[in-house]
Amino acid sequence: MKINPNLLPFRFIQDSVVKSVGGDGTSVGLFGSWDAVKRAFANAGQPLPSNAVKEKLGVFLVNGDGNAASTHIEGATWSSGGLYAVFDPAHKGNIRINYVLMYFL
Repeated sequence: MKINPNLLPFRFIQDSVVKSVGGDGTSVGLFGSWDAVKRAFANAGQPLPSNAVKEKLGVFLVNGDGNAASTHIEGATWSSGGLYAVFDPAHKGNIRINYVLMYFL
């Protein structure tokens, strides 16, 4: 049975990206702005409502290759207008991040 996504109380997208972590190694940017998040949903065929707000966004992250980068992803945070993955312990170098963004309607 195929479910019509327009009948669900949420929209979601998922992806896997490799990011290069520098600085103090405690976080890396996933999306530079709320507009970038909205574009990602639209590009995936899951456009958000015109009045969408980031307070209705759920973010699920996992280290996609613990053998290559042995750090734990604590979660996600908005900082300076961007969405970041936060690590503990700190990590420098490449890391694969698998994520799901879910927007609740």
